[in-house]
Amino acid sequence: MTERIYFKDASCLEFEATITSSGQVDDQYFVTLDKSAFYPTSGGQSHDTGYISELTVTDVIEDGSKVKHLGPKPFGSEGDKVHCVIDSDRRMMNRQMHTAQHLLSSVFDRLIDGLTVSVHLGEEYGAVEIKKSPVSDDTLKKVEDEVNKLIRDAIKIEVLFVHSSKLKEAGVNLRKPPSREGELRIIKIGDIEQSACGGTHCDNSSSVGFVKIIGTEKLRGNTLVKFLSGSQLLKDYNQRFKVTEQMARDMTCAVVDLPEKISKLDNLQKDMRRQITALQRQLLPLKIEEIAKLVVGKSGISIVSEQIEDIDPSVANNLASSVAEKISGVAMVLIESRLIIASSLKNVSAKQIVASIVEQTGMRGGGSDKIAQIGNVSPEIFDKAKTILLDSLPNG
Repeated sequence: MTERIYFKDASCLEFEATITSSGQVDDQYFVTLDKSAFYPTSGGQSHDTGYISELTVTDVIEDGSKVKHLGPKPFGSEGDKVHCVIDSDRRMMNRQMHTAQHLLSSVFDRLIDGLTVSVHLGEEYGAVEIKKSPVSDDTLKKVEDEVNKLIRDAIKIEVLFVHSSKLKEAGVNLRKPPSREGELRIIKIGDIEQSACGGTHCDNSSSVGFVKIIGTEKLRGNTLVKFLSGSQLLKDYNQRFKVTEQMARDMTCAVVDLPEKISKLDNLQKDMRRQITALQRQLLPLKIEEIAKLVVGKSGISIVSEQIEDIDPSVANNLASSVAEKISGVAMVLIESRLIIASSLKNVSAKQIVASIVEQTGMRGGGSDKIAQIGNVSPEIFDKAKTILLDSLPNG
């Protein structure tokens, strides 16, 4: 059994311990310790990283009552004394995110009776799955504002240990019923939140810094609310600041004017695309004549197979069909990673040729006997498709 230091002291980042067992799993080595402040992945929260005797800990997992610490090199043998150090930045990120999650869950529960049914606390963002759908933008804004007010209120966060049979006696009113009996670890955030939880948390709500809801998704009939907090939020802001500042310089405008500037450029690009497409449609007969001259033959069947770079994708099908008609044969063209096969012959099916290419390359495609296509085709796949095309044609 591993004594879990983080249960009582989430601020502990350095400690001494004794190795109680060691071993290897695949290409990873592990040790268990008599006591550990390393948090193992559980309860939606990801694990700590750090060092054991200056050797890197890359993963931490639960194994019954023990905690396994994994890394690329052996940490030592049973009985060895080791010095352990936890990555402080990662620990703080997880503490901020987990505390933010509890605040969000509590506020969703109070404002809209939105019970939290699952939690994800990941490397890029945190998320709570709310048993409520849909959740309006106005509600999300109210929840975010209320959570950030609670953060500013600098509410003390306590860890209590109470037996499940004595919750009422201890004045504990859990947001969700406990999933097990026995001694429970309770996270108490002032008078607004009490939950059974084994994760690491801040000592004060102000340490969370700030919470920003960044989006929602439908999930199992519920709403998944994604959020950033603390150091994750700061990292995201720094990235966005760098990108928007560079864009503003490139477009010679203020950051607040970027949406209008980009909208004008987008409309201009669409207008130019329409003009180019119209011109290409006018020039299409000349392009068809040009490509048709590249015809080759096999057993009396005319074939064109070319990669074309100077044609708008919107006229691609028309081009392929027209070339096939012009040469009275089969045309295969690659335009912006879209492979199109057209046939003007009754005894050659474009659909069957595409099926052969799909079978041999693992790509996905389909169509009719006269025209069929495959998407996301690389030049290498196109070269293979040309060989498959020749092999698919009937003799004579």
